Amino acid sequence: MGDHAAFKKRLDFYKMALGRPVRGKPRFKDDVSPGYITNALKVDPSSLEKSALFFELDHTHPPDLSVLAHILAELVFGKRTRGRKKGDKIWTDQRLLELAFKYYELKRQHQNLYDTELAELVSQQKAFREYRNNPDVIRQRLYKARQEYETWLE
Repeated sequence: MGDHAAFKKRLDFYKMALGRPVRGKPRFKDDVSPGYITNALKVDPSSLEKSALFFELDHTHPPDLSVLAHILAELVFGKRTRGRKKGDKIWTDQRLLELAFKYYELKRQHQNLYDTELAELVSQQKAFREYRNNPDVIRQRLYKARQEYETWLE
């Protein structure tokens, strides 16, 4: 879908180009001319055909066109779940132990730092570089990492 702001801007343009509907009357009485679609709406006329080909539908067959419209509407306006999918990034016991070892190593070197600051330092380490832009994930895993470390010590 690309940049959200650019996407919204395009949707707003199409809404404006269509104009306000007259209450109780359909916006279009007959088929819309390809000239209107291309010139007034600035839409690539082949995009409908391409999307129909992708879903193996016939855009000239009204029931297929209706299904296609519903699919595309779902892509644009459908309900989204927030955040990542559950179980997407599972931290194994070994990974938590690695985090605990690194945490305690840095804690010995920087005794006065808070967990948030230590998480920032951990995220700069080679083993945890994937979190360099999001050290808060490291901080959130510290509790489980310390628990895993305590279990490992026993």
